Parts: sequence; structure tokens; C-alpha cells
Amino acid sequence: MASSSFTRPQANETPYTSASLMRATWESNDEIQDGVDSDIENIKGILIETYKFQDVLWRMPYTTTTADVIAYINQHASSKGSKHLFVFYYSGHGGRKGNPNSKLLLKTEYKDCKELVYDDIHRALYSLRCDVLVILDCCRITSIVSLYPKPDETRSDGRKKMVFIGACAASEVSMGRSDLTLTYRLCKATKAVNGWPVSLCVILGELNYETTQARKSVSEQVWPDVHFADIDDSSPKEGRDMFLHRIPGA
Repeated sequence: MASSSFTRPQANETPYTSASLMRATWESNDEIQDGVDSDIENIKGILIETYKFQDVLWRMPYTTTTADVIAYINQHASSKGSKHLFVFYYSGHGGRKGNPNSKLLLKTEYKDCKELVYDDIHRALYSLRCDVLVILDCCRITSIVSLYPKPDETRSDGRKKMVFIGACAASEVSMGRSDLTLTYRLCKATKAVNGWPVSLCVILGELNYETTQARKSVSEQVWPDVHFADIDDSSPKEGRDMFLHRIPGA
């Protein structure tokens, strides 16, 4: 476990003056909604101390199209400038059609639900003037995350414009890809987009022996200034929703 010595930056040191979070989930998706609400409350707890934080919840009707999602993103973020951080958080099902290189589709199990094409949504997010953090809490993410290149992802001031992470990555560890776990990606994304060491949260819900070891390796070798709270036996196991918890005293 890495050292927990860390001084949190003050508000006037952050590159952002405001932050907003758009959480998109499907209507009547109550089975996972409790976990989503818990995730969001903890994300808000992390951000609200440093940024002026606004939260937008969108329960998408099953008739929602890709164009609807893009319009909603533009409605809430197109006017934001470079001092703003926009977080796009999707929780629901994810799938692909055909080969592993096919497009990522966001959907539900409801048979008449529209399939949202993430490629188009990604382009809309990247076109925003503000910095963007994308969190996709759905299946079929890790094996195709490299299909979403981010050209010119650093601006002239050297800061990241957009970072991208996905959940449902625990199985990748057993194949020697600890760099694809949600823990790894969230640490990297948060550190890159904020420009400060991360000492704020522990990721539960993707954990088995392999992921625990990979998490330890990430903490000790990759980013020694990133640390996590201890994992106890009450922690959710692999396959559960993603949870973010504050580290007491961090």
C-alpha cells in the first residue's frame, strides 16, 4: 500500500472553476439504480469540496436515440469553457454486434429499446470546449476502449481535454491486462484530468484475488502518490455495481 501522505490542493489551485455531471441511465432501471445513486453521491462528495458542482440526472426513455443524447449533452455543456470539467456518466447495458472491433452500443434488455451508438456520442463529447471525463459503467468496454482515439488530446496549456474509462474490466486481469481494470483507469483518468495526485477514493465491485493484486501493483508501482483504503471481507465482489467511497481522513 502506498504512503497516504498527501496535501489536497485548495480551490484556488485547481485548473477548474466549476464542474458538472450528467448521469444517464434508462427509465425503470431500478435494479441498478440504487448502485448508481450511491456512485453519484460519492463522486459528488469528491468534487463538491473543490468545484462548484452541478448534477443533472437524465432517466432516458426507451425511445431515446443517439441524436437525443447528443442534443442533451450540447444543451448542458456546449456553453462551458476551458475552466469547466464536464463528467458524462452512463450506467446501463453495453453490447456489440459482430466482431470484437464493432461499434459499442448502449442499450437496455427491453426489446423495443433504441440502440445508442457510442462512436457518435464520443465525437460530440470531444467537440466540447471544456474538459471531459467519460465514465461508462457497462459491459463490452475494455476490449474496445482503444478504438476511441483522442487526437490532440492535450491543449496548448498541456492539460488533458478528454479522458475515458470503462467498468466491467475485472476479467482482463486474469489475462495479464491489469492496465484495463476500472481501478487503474479511474486513477489514471482522475489524475490526468485534474493534474493532482489522487488520494480520495477506493474502488469496490471489481475485486477478486487477481484484481486485488493488480490494484496493489498499480498503487505501489505505477502511481505511488495514489493510495486506497483497505479492502475488507464486506467489500462487494466482482460483478456488482461500481462504488466509490471516500477514504476517511484523506
